[in-house]
Amino acid sequence: MTTIIMEEYELMKESKYRMYVAAVDKALKNFEYTSEWADLISALGKLNKVLSTYLKYPVIPRRIKISKRLAQCMHPALPSGVHLKALETYDIIFRTMGTSRLAQELFIYSAGK
Repeated sequence: MTTIIMEEYELMKESKYRMYVAAVDKALKNFEYTSEWADLISALGKLNKVLSTYLKYPVIPRRIKISKRLAQCMHPALPSGVHLKALETYDIIFRTMGTSRLAQELFIYSAGK
């Protein structure tokens, strides 16, 4: 895990990665203002757009917050449209990080903590 932290620390020196972190923070802020399931789909769409814009970075910023939001979106009481959008987000994240990083970080996304 320390290599991931060091890699993220090195990436923080790049202005484009810092813009990526700021964009993820802004997208995550949208989840705080959701009052119904349609708002969740919209918030997930905005997060997907940010993640898709920065595919060149295999280190996903704010991954613990993202994993918590995705776990909340998989709640059984929510409609399948929210679940599908959350699965799209998982797909983007997993394809971006690659198999070796996924093996190291899968616990973050599987537990949703």
